[in-house]
Amino acid sequence: MKKLSFLLIFSMLLFTACKQDHVDATNTKTLQSSINDMTASLPTIKQIKFNEALYILKTFGVDADGDFAELKALGQMIDGKKVPEIMAMADQVAQKNGIEWASTAPPSLGALGEMNIFGNETAKESDPNDIKANSLSISTRPTGDDGTGAPTAIQIVPRLVDNAGNPVSFTGAGLEATLEVFSNGVKLSTAKNLMQ
Repeated sequence: MKKLSFLLIFSMLLFTACKQDHVDATNTKTLQSSINDMTASLPTIKQIKFNEALYILKTFGVDADGDFAELKALGQMIDGKKVPEIMAMADQVAQKNGIEWASTAPPSLGALGEMNIFGNETAKESDPNDIKANSLSISTRPTGDDGTGAPTAIQIVPRLVDNAGNPVSFTGAGLEATLEVFSNGVKLSTAKNLMQ
């Protein structure tokens, strides 16, 4: 019986020892894992406030462009810190940026937006490479002259078309068309061009 009690206590200590009480920002995976461990050890209301604090630090406390760069900068900022230190940092950033938020106040209930700092955000601006087209239309045109009036080449023109088959016009997009010519399974030629 004593062996069983000892084994039970030892396994409980082992499980609690695996949980992190500080941020490990060695890489994005360890950052997320340590933050998840820290969050899980908090009561529900504190979990919400901790997520708000992380959101404030990521959004207003770091100077970086792009989600991954912001996450990396946040990791550098909070590496080795514990929950109380992170909450205090968020209080300072909120006050500095004129945000009505305090770590001791009740949760903001979505007033700050989505609190998941690891979540995917939708694009705020349109990407010029997001072209709405239904299919690709290919037209061919004989070109060149061998002196007898016969063509020496074929010009192949790919076009994006909508549901009705009308060409889709676009500007600023870097859409590339690749044409590969095969004969009996042997690649003879490859050509890459930007679509117009």
